[in-house]
This record gives sequence, structure tokens and C-alpha cells, in this order.
Amino acid sequence: KVFVSGYSSGAWLSYLLACTAGDRITAIGTAAGGFHANNPACKGTPGGILHAGTNDTANPIMKLNKDGVNEGSSAGRDALLKANGCTMETKPWDAMYPQCQQYQGCKSPVIWCPQDGVGHSNGEAVSRTGFWKLWSTL
Repeated sequence: KVFVSGYSSGAWLSYLLACTAGDRITAIGTAAGGFHANNPACKGTPGGILHAGTNDTANPIMKLNKDGVNEGSSAGRDALLKANGCTMETKPWDAMYPQCQQYQGCKSPVIWCPQDGVGHSNGEAVSRTGFWKLWSTL
């Protein structure tokens, strides 16, 4: 099993690898990343646990490029949701991470963790212990 994680620029790379090598990557863990509009379509069904601060101005959840295309962390999440055939229905993932919601109907788990009032963050407890909590189940 192969897992990839990253913070900030490393999260951008993690999203890119999840799509370009998604047939070889089991899951990713990201904090404060984004997703370029010109990334290739995702292959495979990599899962992910994705942290984003609602007050992140460096890599916001929603970031429109000059063409009006979202390149924020939610764009990376949406690419994983599409690759995994998820529904938009969510349920709480784990009580230790109350901000995290798991999407339903996914081939591989996709967990979205927007954290209110947090800026450009390394994901704190989500990345420290939550990434492995998910990955160890796969």
C-alpha cells in the first residue's frame, strides 16, 4: 500500500499524484493544498483525508483562477469524490476529529476536514494522528 501526504505545496503535489498515479496510490493526506485546473483526470480510486482551514488565505478552500475555475482545496476534494463515485451525502467520520465528514458511497474513503477559524495550517491533530487512523484501515 502506498500513501502520500503533504502540507501546503506538498498537499498540491499529493493531489496531483493521487490523480496521475491514483491506480498505484492507496490514499493521500493533505493539509492546506489546492488543485490546478490543468491537472489530468484522475485514474484509479485513491482515498484521502483532507484538512483545510476556513480562514486560509494562502491556499483557500475555494480559489478561483483567472478563468473562474476553482483551484482551492475543495477542487482536490471534488476530484477524489468524482474518481471514487461518491455521493454528496456525508456523516461524521470520528469523534476525535469533529470537523471531519466522510462522504458516502465511495469506492475508497474520502474524508473532508474543514476547520473553522484556522488559517494556513499543517492540519494539527488531523495530520498528526488522523491520517494514520484512516490509512491503517485500508
